[in-house]
Amino acid sequence: GRMLTYVFAGLLVFYVVEQLLLVSHCHEGICDVHKARRSMVIIGDTVHNFLDGIAIAAALLISVPLGLVTAVAVFLHEIPQEVGDFGVLQQMGMTRKQALRWNLVSALAAILGGVLVYLLAGAVESIEVPLIALAGGGFIYIATVDLLPEVHRELRRGHIFSHMLAFGLGVVVLWVLNLTLQV
Repeated sequence: GRMLTYVFAGLLVFYVVEQLLLVSHCHEGICDVHKARRSMVIIGDTVHNFLDGIAIAAALLISVPLGLVTAVAVFLHEIPQEVGDFGVLQQMGMTRKQALRWNLVSALAAILGGVLVYLLAGAVESIEVPLIALAGGGFIYIATVDLLPEVHRELRRGHIFSHMLAFGLGVVVLWVLNLTLQV
């Protein structure tokens, strides 16, 4: 019961942060992201990266293999998100160099999140389990709000097949990592 509460809290935190910062990962034309000020996009990405750092560090506190799997999952999620943020910042008038610099600065927040977990782990007993559940809720939010609508947007058979194949490949990779690393 308590872990489900933490998962729900993580989902809620991501929702509130996204709504307060007016940041959403939109993929077509002009939307709230494009209308929002550049600073709001950067702040939203920084908060997101900070939470990613918390998730990785909390997983590492549980076990090194779990931490590695979490780091790989976060990294694979971050690639398309950072590319998208880079493009949005350029659409908002930043040069390539400025957009790259701000993306790198916001990425440093992941290190801060990890250090915070490390420091709190000594002061607060068993903090890693609730933090993993909170991060899990955040990942559920991202999947349901950002990823699933994209999957359902295109209804051509080839597109559907490629999504199913990618999803299946992700499951196989996690299964192999689980067997290999004994997570």
